[in-house]
Amino acid sequence: MNGPSEFTFTGTLQHYDATGRLHNIRIPSLFICGEYDEARPETTKYYAGLVPESEFVVIKDAAHMTMQDNPEEDLRAIRDFLDKTDKK
Repeated sequence: MNGPSEFTFTGTLQHYDATGRLHNIRIPSLFICGEYDEARPETTKYYAGLVPESEFVVIKDAAHMTMQDNPEEDLRAIRDFLDKTDKK
């Protein structure tokens, strides 16, 4: 559906954009990216801002594979989010 790679979209998803529907998400949502991520923190923060009551976390000293680059901070962010979500 993408095409030959995530950087060369030629498939059926080439023009798909659900950005205008993100405001419809009504479940707790966590947006995580690495400090050096290809999905830049500014971009990830923008999309998180479109989802009501979402949270946004940047994992320091990590790129796109936050769970491998900085597993301690990644797991801490996920646990904190789940703990807060569980209390709602």
